[in-house]
Amino acid sequence: MQRKELISSILMECTKERSNYSSNDMAIVPMTINITKEDLISGSFQKNLNIIERAEKKKIKGKGSIILSFEGLDKRHLFKYPAVCRYLKRLFRNKPHLLYLLHPQCNLQVILLALVEIDVGSRGDLIENNRKSMAEFTFYGIDLAVHIKRYITKAVRYSNGLKESPEAQQDLIGSILDYIDYEQLLEDYPAL
Repeated sequence: MQRKELISSILMECTKERSNYSSNDMAIVPMTINITKEDLISGSFQKNLNIIERAEKKKIKGKGSIILSFEGLDKRHLFKYPAVCRYLKRLFRNKPHLLYLLHPQCNLQVILLALVEIDVGSRGDLIENNRKSMAEFTFYGIDLAVHIKRYITKAVRYSNGLKESPEAQQDLIGSILDYIDYEQLLEDYPAL
């Protein structure tokens, strides 16, 4: 799916004409959520949910105000760690609009890749084995454009609930696509 089609599709699905409210992108000092190995092992994330809820209560509703940091892990390859994938999936189940709150410094591309649901069939087993060995792999059978759209749509719906203007929502979509290097991502990880 081309960028313009994706933006248009998400806006048509989520955006209603709103007042002239706009969230000015003021200089935000992001809050860092430091996720330790103990957090990953125990699966506890209530303290992190509390931080996210504080960000949601900020005057501009926390847009881009959270940095997720995984202690001791290579942030470029988070999707290769099953514990990180489980943790992020659980966090996004509780806060589906989390993409709206995340700062670009989080490496949004890798976070979205960690959220990919992997088929447990024969190819899924192959992927899991590759994941365990930390080898590079392709996302077999996954349409990344649809996957990305699903998470961006949740962020835009949250933005819509904050009565942000359609222009601000379009800027949100465009900036997320820029941060994840959308076109390059689809080229690097084609669905087979």
